[in-house]
Amino acid sequence: MQKSFPIFLFLLLAVQTKAQVWKDVVFSTEMEQKYEEDSSASEAFSLMYYAIYNSDYPTAEKWAKNAGDSHGLSTQQDSLLQTMNVFSAKDSLLKYTRSHEFVIANDPLQNPSQRIFLTKLLPELWAQGYRYLGLKNLAVDTLKGKQVLTDSMGVFLRDYYFRKLVTTALNLGFTCFSLSSNATDYASISKDCYDKFCAFQQLHTDGKYLLLVDDYQLLQQTGGQFTSLTEELCRVDAVQALTLKSEFWKSDSADTSLFFQKINAPSYLVQQDSIPFGGFQETTRADFQLFYPYFAGVPEDENFNFTLPSSRIFEFPCLIYVYNNADLDSTLRFNYNKVQHVDMNTPILPMKVMEITNKHEPIRFHLSKGQYTLLFLYVERDLTPTLNVIITK
Repeated sequence: MQKSFPIFLFLLLAVQTKAQVWKDVVFSTEMEQKYEEDSSASEAFSLMYYAIYNSDYPTAEKWAKNAGDSHGLSTQQDSLLQTMNVFSAKDSLLKYTRSHEFVIANDPLQNPSQRIFLTKLLPELWAQGYRYLGLKNLAVDTLKGKQVLTDSMGVFLRDYYFRKLVTTALNLGFTCFSLSSNATDYASISKDCYDKFCAFQQLHTDGKYLLLVDDYQLLQQTGGQFTSLTEELCRVDAVQALTLKSEFWKSDSADTSLFFQKINAPSYLVQQDSIPFGGFQETTRADFQLFYPYFAGVPEDENFNFTLPSSRIFEFPCLIYVYNNADLDSTLRFNYNKVQHVDMNTPILPMKVMEITNKHEPIRFHLSKGQYTLLFLYVERDLTPTLNVIITK
């Protein structure tokens, strides 16, 4: 049988357009320069965000480590984990989520594995009665219904996998609501987060909840004058919440860890006493500690179907932005027979971003059937040739 392949149609537009606004764009070489000038933890943390917005998660992990947020396993921890039994997380977790009203998970920013995993769980969670998704990175009180997302709704929507999580939830019928806080100290952040949840939950009692929080808000035993959202709900309000924690990834320990050689899918561990492993320290323990295989930038089940020749790149480095024309049309009412560029004042977020640093780097994407506009941004920030791509299968 003759194989059929997707058909790609390319059109390199003759017009080169000036970018009016490139919001918070930093190339990887510029990140290094910034860090040479300021090697503080706060600067490294800022650079982590820039790398995330470029969909460069390995680099984001590097900056997170420079900021002091290291997640590598020690030799002793690795040996202990090897004594436990490894199980696939998805099917087992769904048995637990069925009997709970609340699921609280942390969301490590520099590694999207948890977001990817929870996105795949959303259809089953919806079938189990989950209707509300609380998020720490929303700038609006609520989101509901199918819509084109912009970074005015939350700057972290610029992250492809966070946006995919939110879009999947909205398309299923979830209501997304904000757990964000403008405070700068833990006590105030925790109070704002808890107050926002309580105010929303009092008005929405007809469904189950999935909450994505930072590591601190997941703690069940904080002690002292500080508290957390999870501690307030579980200890003070006596809510029976299922807590999920992602803390260690293969990319941190791939060269030295015998344990991670077993991990080829989202997994959890069961100890010898038949209790799921929730973490090494009692004060930071969750119901389930989740482990993920190496994440190099594209999930293993997302197959490439579009390759761009490097000859189409004028100079390196170059950032490629992929826009879905359907999103552009619905918001900007573009007529592609008349308009030959994308105004970079558009609030539309690209579906994908990739930085190409040299001509030997493969330029590959997975694109569903449809029409796309690719923008090419160079270091000078002034030339943005566009390329129209049509995927016919």
